[in-house]
Amino acid sequence: MITYKDLCNAWKKDIDTKSKIRTQLIEAALKFAFELAKNLGLQDKRYNLNGQEKKYVRLDPYKNGEKSEDNFLDIPMFKNEDIFYIDYALSLVLERDEKSSQRTNFYIPFKNYIENENLIIQVNDGRPQSDKTRFEIPVTSSEYSDIEAAFQAPVEEYKRMIMEKYKAL
Repeated sequence: MITYKDLCNAWKKDIDTKSKIRTQLIEAALKFAFELAKNLGLQDKRYNLNGQEKKYVRLDPYKNGEKSEDNFLDIPMFKNEDIFYIDYALSLVLERDEKSSQRTNFYIPFKNYIENENLIIQVNDGRPQSDKTRFEIPVTSSEYSDIEAAFQAPVEEYKRMIMEKYKAL
């Protein structure tokens, strides 16, 4: 017979598992952003926007096909069939030059999820999925053996997508 304690324990296990998965997905997005910033030499660089210091590389929640200004750490986790995932935008501020206030905010939407012990980072902009838009990173108890190498392919693809958008005609 199922007891009240059994029900409480099942609920606790469920929320603990979901919390662990959500944490892994958010940590992966944060590592992706950090590796992009490091690759571009922007990890410690800030710019001034209306008296506020802003990072050049930033994560934003991505809701209903739009980038949101909500706090990234409050990002919700969703479930599709048996897969939990988060949607976010990885944003990069580009500037005309260091002295100019002329800037643009370029972002690409991504979806992170775990599938068969791999972290999947997937471009989430509606284009067909391929090895250039879906990246698998082996996960061992939420630790990555070589973070820089693990995120090299998605970082390079992110930069390539920006170049593709802004290359001269």
